[in-house]
Amino acid sequence: MLRALWLPAELLGKRLNSVSERRRRSAAPRSVVPKKISPGACQNVLDRILHFDLQSGPGGNPSMAMLRLKHRAQHSGIDEILPEAFAMVNAAISRILGVQATGEQLLAGLHMLQGRIVEMNAGEGKTIAAAFPAVVHALRGSSVHVITANDYLAARDADLLAPVYRSLGISAGAVLGYM
Repeated sequence: MLRALWLPAELLGKRLNSVSERRRRSAAPRSVVPKKISPGACQNVLDRILHFDLQSGPGGNPSMAMLRLKHRAQHSGIDEILPEAFAMVNAAISRILGVQATGEQLLAGLHMLQGRIVEMNAGEGKTIAAAFPAVVHALRGSSVHVITANDYLAARDADLLAPVYRSLGISAGAVLGYM
């Protein structure tokens, strides 16, 4: 089962900034990070995501489609599955939450997937934007931890996106300070 987990930032403490953690991250395989997309090419990738035909695949079950995509992700690079993965997450968010991800949220997800820091104002959809790279990394077999500012946001975001993740075959939960 694939997993996504929300953690409040204060639970990480100083460990995230420790020398050993930086060494561990730098020694991680680079294959999980897609090649850098230039700002001009981002629009091309965004168009491919928005125009990806999800109906062309066999069957209509999103969980089965994610299993096929997970298998492909294990044997190919992220760049090859990126448009389909983002399109599937976008469709699940639209179907379950009743909102359509904006181009800005998709671009933010692309940049986060490439390891870049993305700044978004209140109300611009940080929760939805973080779902896209979380799913792509989960497809590659990584445990994913989405870090938020506090327990309230961790619980809220996990509750909001848990049905989306479950529909894609990914388990989700929240680790809170009082646990």
